[in-house]
Amino acid sequence: MKPSTISDLRRELEELRPLSETEIALQVRDGADAAELLNKQDEIERRRKAVALTLAAAEHRESEARKTEAREEAAKLIAEMEHQRRLAAYALHDCEAAVAALEAAVASFDEEGRKAGLLAAKANQISLLAGLPAPISHPDHNSEIFRDLDGRLRAVMHRRGQIYFNQYRITPEPRP
Repeated sequence: MKPSTISDLRRELEELRPLSETEIALQVRDGADAAELLNKQDEIERRRKAVALTLAAAEHRESEARKTEAREEAAKLIAEMEHQRRLAAYALHDCEAAVAALEAAVASFDEEGRKAGLLAAKANQISLLAGLPAPISHPDHNSEIFRDLDGRLRAVMHRRGQIYFNQYRITPEPRP
């Protein structure tokens, strides 16, 4: 029910006040019929009870409407939070896959570097045996490429740890 209707009912309830005994006595002295005044008093009481019940029902309906509205809004918020949690879980899965691929690439790069070092050593041995100068130098692990790769790998591993940390803040399930 509209708030203006509720305020109208409250106003009407305040206006419907029963006659006091002194008012009844004054009106009887002025010549009013006592039975008619008592009937009027009963009618006022019945009307007051009816207005009070109507007001209580209107307030209850309004309260229920607010509760229903709040429940619907809470359900929407919960659904949105669940959607965001799922998106975060998908992003976490993608990050884990990317980190795993990067780790595999780094391992492959290390393996290829090791193989290249072995080939360079064998080539140098063959050159020495043939009496030629060593044309191939071993890869320098302090070179800029290795420092850059090491920095990137450390940054990715730090992010991976941060993702795992954030995962526990994302999931709403209680931990044991």
